Amino acid sequence: MNNPFALAVIVAQQEALCKKLDDKDRQTTRMKIVAAMKASGCFNKVQIKEFVLFLNRIIIVKDLKYNAIFDQQVSDLTGGAITMGITETLKMLDREEGIEIGIEKGEAIGIEKGEARKSHHIVENLIVKLGLSDEQAADVAEVSVDFVKNIRQEIAARK
Repeated sequence: MNNPFALAVIVAQQEALCKKLDDKDRQTTRMKIVAAMKASGCFNKVQIKEFVLFLNRIIIVKDLKYNAIFDQQVSDLTGGAITMGITETLKMLDREEGIEIGIEKGEAIGIEKGEARKSHHIVENLIVKLGLSDEQAADVAEVSVDFVKNIRQEIAARK
């Protein structure tokens, strides 16, 4: 099978079945799909890595223990092609996407990209370095409390 779309269809079918499975079974299903992709010889390491990121968004495993096992199995299977944990990578991508969405929303209300990035950085420093509350950081940075709360959630997600 050398068609990534066919693999996506298989993933969708497996997801339908996985809704009845626990995290361990979902992890096993993900690994079988990745192993089949590797065994086909039709995909390089980069393609497998990108597909694994997609796969993790389709077949969700919440238990960090099974995600760590999956990360290690994929790393072993691909000869260490994936250096950052898959779950960690997804969180990073989600964080970056969230920052970009925040910047776009800021532009929609008249805040320039540079200002939005600067505000984000300032608020993060006020939280991390000074330990200010949401209200205090919002007041000092002249942003909304919701903006500060979103940044605080991003910081917590990185830990």
